Amino acid sequence: SQPIDGLRSGGLLGFLGGLVMGMLSGVCLSITGVCTGVVQTLRGAVATPRALAMASRGLCWDGEAGTWAEPTPYSLPREAEEVLAGGAADEDGDEDPSQRRAVDTFYYDQLGLTPSASQRQIRQAYFQQSKRWHPDKTSEAKAKERFQAISAAYQVLSDPARRRRYDAQGRKGAAEDGFVDARVFFTVLLGIDMLEPYIGRVRLAEMLFGSTRFRPDEDNTGDEKDGGDESCDVDRQAQDSARLEREQVRRQVRLAVALAERLDAAEPSCTGSSSSTHSFEHSARGEAK
Repeated sequence: SQPIDGLRSGGLLGFLGGLVMGMLSGVCLSITGVCTGVVQTLRGAVATPRALAMASRGLCWDGEAGTWAEPTPYSLPREAEEVLAGGAADEDGDEDPSQRRAVDTFYYDQLGLTPSASQRQIRQAYFQQSKRWHPDKTSEAKAKERFQAISAAYQVLSDPARRRRYDAQGRKGAAEDGFVDARVFFTVLLGIDMLEPYIGRVRLAEMLFGSTRFRPDEDNTGDEKDGGDESCDVDRQAQDSARLEREQVRRQVRLAVALAERLDAAEPSCTGSSSSTHSFEHSARGEAK
């Protein structure tokens, strides 16, 4: 483009000047690329013998320290201590539940909670209330309406993004046309909850009931968001994504710890008694039924 720009600004002389500059730029970039490639190749050739020698001795390259070091043996208890130490802090995102305020408390009232309730409290209240008011478990009048209201409340309050909108805008911000049928919701979530101690919260639960399931618009007026709102949404999505990644790691570690404890309990004692193994087998058969 330099010859064309030169022709426009300086005529023929500008064209020739742009042509020369373009050729010089191309040559310089080519020489720079070749030199970089040669240097990196030489560095690799020099470092390869030492790398092979260190690897044969069982050493690993520590990128942070920039040196070869003894590999650190993996320790599940140590990882559990590091990963699970702040697990509860992320449950409600970066917000302090005690500082939460809501312009409307209808959904909180359905679960018998206040706006300061944590995600764990919301989950416990949902199961308690839904089991009590399930139409198949009670003959009380308006049980169906009560059961549906409880389901709707949990679908809103269990989703951090949707809950923030509800707290700020009331039921209008919760987008009430996005609810899953109450019976289907309860059946699926109850089945997933029973398996959670063994496989964690499966992706289906995150898709249906987690914070990635629903992303309604800020409003339904059709007005475009300004740059500040879009930037805020991007930040919120990044925070939610990072929180889910951390929760995934914690899920893996929790399951590993639980499995290790179950296997330790099933291992025969040093006295040769197999009662622990029989107890484990009996427990496993009971859970399978």
